[in-house]
Amino acid sequence: MKKIVWFNCDKMRMESGHRAFDEQTNVISTGNVIANTQISSHVRPYTEVECGGQTFKPGHLRDYDLRAFTHLISRRVRWWITENTRTESCWLYVFFHHDGEQRIIHGCVITHGDHTLWDKFYTGTGPTHKSRLVVDEAALYVSNPPGGDVACPQ
Repeated sequence: MKKIVWFNCDKMRMESGHRAFDEQTNVISTGNVIANTQISSHVRPYTEVECGGQTFKPGHLRDYDLRAFTHLISRRVRWWITENTRTESCWLYVFFHHDGEQRIIHGCVITHGDHTLWDKFYTGTGPTHKSRLVVDEAALYVSNPPGGDVACPQ
């Protein structure tokens, strides 16, 4: 994973090539995050049925985890997650910036539980070249490349 370089205690250096995203980003980080340009969470597998001492039917907990992303991910991304998380959990990262009151979603990164990159989706309007820049750069901060711990250039 790429290491964060801080401008100050409240803002990391982001150089995706998309000026609005870069300026609005305060931090890109792994795990459960709600930040200026990122929302991310752990998504449990279909087969996980126990939580808080209760037993649920298969798929209920995964659907519960995905509910927070209803307006952030496309049907295609949701379909991909439901098809690929039958027995394995994932981390779902959504990246965006704001244009006034409007949230511009660029796409998402999905990693295995160990933060190994699983897939990326570009969902910006188009998707545009700049959305690809955003997702590709953000992925460096939240995922390890497939095949092991390979250090990303800084």
